[in-house]
Amino acid sequence: MDNVLAECPSVLERLYKLNDCSVRLLPGGLINKTFLIIRADNTKYVLQKLSSQFGISVTNKVSIVSEHLINKGLYAPQLVLTDTGDLIGSTSSGNWRLFKYLEGFTKKVVTTVEDSSELARVLGSFHLSIQDCAGIPVGQPKKRGADFQLERLAALLKRFPYHASKGEVELCANMVRKKLKSLPALQSNKQYILHGDPKVSNFLFSNETPSVKCMIDLDTVGWSQLSWELADGFRSWCNSCSEDQSVGVFDVGIFEASLHSYLNTVKDFFPKEEILCSLDVTAHIFLELSVRFLVDAIEEQYFGWDSNAFESASSHNLVRAKGQLTACESLMDNWSEANQVFLNI
Repeated sequence: MDNVLAECPSVLERLYKLNDCSVRLLPGGLINKTFLIIRADNTKYVLQKLSSQFGISVTNKVSIVSEHLINKGLYAPQLVLTDTGDLIGSTSSGNWRLFKYLEGFTKKVVTTVEDSSELARVLGSFHLSIQDCAGIPVGQPKKRGADFQLERLAALLKRFPYHASKGEVELCANMVRKKLKSLPALQSNKQYILHGDPKVSNFLFSNETPSVKCMIDLDTVGWSQLSWELADGFRSWCNSCSEDQSVGVFDVGIFEASLHSYLNTVKDFFPKEEILCSLDVTAHIFLELSVRFLVDAIEEQYFGWDSNAFESASSHNLVRAKGQLTACESLMDNWSEANQVFLNI
């Protein structure tokens, strides 16, 4: 990371003709390395060193979505073109992109129903505003669920039979398999244009008021099932422990507040039955994400990791996997109470 940080000033000068800039790492990015840029006149930008996993088509999509939302009167991350008029600039070390800075701040977790209600309101507004966005290709539905990730993990364990984390990874994977057997079967529903990753840290909170300003990280926008989108939100919003902890919880009170806020925002725009199956999917997503972290505990190449707090990417991902697994346990312990929320709608 130090090498990437040191490279930022030359990237800004070469690609954007920006100089006299201070550069600071922004924490929290799991995929792209992200930096706050402040010029001498206090103009701010956000610079990203892009993961090799994302091609130019992803940033093209971000530009389309951003322009669409801004035209609708919403806040959205807005790209800055390079000096040659491109969305992405390239150097020998990889690809880069620059955004105008949006004032506000992010959170790793929320612990109040007020905050979770705001997240749900903004997500609902995003959903209503994005459905008529042209230029988002439908593509093939992604394979979802812990079963698919477990297949990936089994193949990896054969490739790396002597990995130092193999024992712990296999233990966690067996716990996932056991819990999967007790979960309701997944349903298949219609696809919509959705954000794709509505976790807490992808919402920008306002500096001026106790409200959420907008959603950020538009790389994941695409076609998906609404129940999966909401479940991905609930698994993040209702867990007051961060993804960097080995324990997790599911707060039914925050779940109830979030659900009511979302429904009050979207009204009858989406079929209610698709929303009502999101709790089942939430349990599945906890386990799916747990196995995704187990996969990277072996591969050690997808998710970013904190070298100040962990000795390796593998050890960090093991902690993340355990956190999602225990959050699923918490949801299952409170299953009847959580389901009662739907019955009270």
